[in-house]
Amino acid sequence: MEVSDHIERLRRFVESRLDGHEALRVLEAGCGSCSWFDLRDRGRIVGIDISAKQLARNALLHEAVQDDLMQRRFAPASFDLIVCLDVLEHLPRPRAALVNLCEALAPGGLLVLKVPNALSWKGIFTKCTPHGLHVWAYRRFLWRPLAGREDVGPFRTHMRWAIRPRGLRHWARESGLGIAYEDYYEAWAQTRLRRRLGPLDWVLKLLDGLGRALSLGELSLARSEYVLVLERRRG
Repeated sequence: MEVSDHIERLRRFVESRLDGHEALRVLEAGCGSCSWFDLRDRGRIVGIDISAKQLARNALLHEAVQDDLMQRRFAPASFDLIVCLDVLEHLPRPRAALVNLCEALAPGGLLVLKVPNALSWKGIFTKCTPHGLHVWAYRRFLWRPLAGREDVGPFRTHMRWAIRPRGLRHWARESGLGIAYEDYYEAWAQTRLRRRLGPLDWVLKLLDGLGRALSLGELSLARSEYVLVLERRRG
C-alpha cells in the first residue's frame, strides 16, 4: 500500500467519525504551510505554528496563530478535531504540547497524531545523527535544493522516547482518551531512498531482517511512521 493510500484511509476514517457534526471547530496543531484536512465548508479552522512565514502560505485557515505548542493553552473543550501530524518529533517537550491539546479537546472529539516511529530504523537514525546530515540527504537524494532554509524542512528533530507508539498509548490511557484508530507504514522519503540505492538496497533489507528478528518485529522498515487517532468519550 502506498503512503497516499494510508493517508487517504486516515482521512476517510476521520471524516466518517465527523459525519453529523455541524459547525466543526478544528485545530491544525503545527500546521505549517498546508493542511491535511480541508474542512473549510464544515466549520472553522484554526492553525497554530511557530513559523509566521509558513502560516502566511497556508490558504486553508480561518485563523492563524503564531505560537509555541508547548506553551499555548486554548480554552478547555474548544475543538472537535485536533490534527497534529509530523510535529511532536520536533519538540523538546512533546508531552507539554500533548497536555495542552488534550485540554482543548471537546467530549466526542478526535485527536489525530502522526509521528515517526521512534523505535524504527528511521527513528533511531534521525535521533542519533546531526541535523546537517538530514539537510544533506534531502538535497542529495530527495532533490530538495532549498532544504535547510528556516521555513523549509527538514526541521530540527528531537525524537523524544515519549512519542514512541507505546509511550503515546500509555499517555492516552492516563489522559482518559480512547484509541479509535492505529496504523503503521513506511515513509515516502525512505521508500524513495531505497529505490535510489538500487542493488545496494540489500544492505537495508539485511538490517531490516536482523532488526525484526532481534526486536520481535518492532524494528521494521515497514513501520517507520505511526498514526494514532484518540477520542475523548462523552459523559
